[in-house]
Amino acid sequence: SLSLQSVLSDYFKNEEQQVNTVNLQRVLAAFENNFTILNYLANDWSHRNDTYRFVQDGNIEFIRSNLVEETFQDLDVNFIIIKDMEGNVVYAGSYDLKTEEFGSISPDLYNFLDPGEEIVNFDSSLENKRGIVMLEGKPLLLVVSPILTSTIGASTKGVFILGKFFAETEIQILSRQVQFPVQVDFY
Repeated sequence: SLSLQSVLSDYFKNEEQQVNTVNLQRVLAAFENNFTILNYLANDWSHRNDTYRFVQDGNIEFIRSNLVEETFQDLDVNFIIIKDMEGNVVYAGSYDLKTEEFGSISPDLYNFLDPGEEIVNFDSSLENKRGIVMLEGKPLLLVVSPILTSTIGASTKGVFILGKFFAETEIQILSRQVQFPVQVDFY
């Protein structure tokens, strides 16, 4: 015999699965949106002629006029790292958006961006790379873009790396975007 409870129980289980699937898709879309913004910004900076020259000559004026506090605030990023093709760091800046102070870059981040790591190698493709890494107990969104001229005709001279912590503020924004509470746990 078939009971109403059995029919409704199956219906609600199916309904709950569908709602969870939709909610997960909304969270993934919100993460994708964050990566899209970082990707756009990384492309903008990595395809500038002055960035292309800077990675070759290390001109301090480029840092003084471009890699200042306002740049980190306007881009809403915590890290900007520029490396040449040999993997040498030409510039590395770390900025705390809450305290509005520059800091140092964790050795763990340098290890993750080691020249042997896939995320910083552009042997055959000039497509940006991205990833999430746990740093200082928080998820860090990273986008790595090859440094090219504005015409994208010259050879790659290095990589331009943007990093943004996905902190509590971003999780609250994500919750508002997807219209339900989100808790981010990384294992």
